[in-house]
Amino acid sequence: MIETASLVRAYVASLESRRIPFNTLKAYRSDLHRFVATMPGNLRSITLLEIESYLSAGGVGVATSRRRHACLRSFYHWLMLHEYLEASPMD
Repeated sequence: MIETASLVRAYVASLESRRIPFNTLKAYRSDLHRFVATMPGNLRSITLLEIESYLSAGGVGVATSRRRHACLRSFYHWLMLHEYLEASPMD
């Protein structure tokens, strides 16, 4: 299994290659680093309940919460597309 931090770096690099706006990249990178630091274990063991708990924590605004949700949905989609995971807890 590839280290989670390496997968985050590869995902962010894929966003950079698609010319995603700088502020979006910065926010997604930050969101994913926070997510990885918060979640125990590897990506395969993370449940929807844990993701929902992560998303509801922190007292952030609606826009930030929606961006974090979109970021995780996109990240998990990318993981499945590249066959790092068979299923996404986000679905």
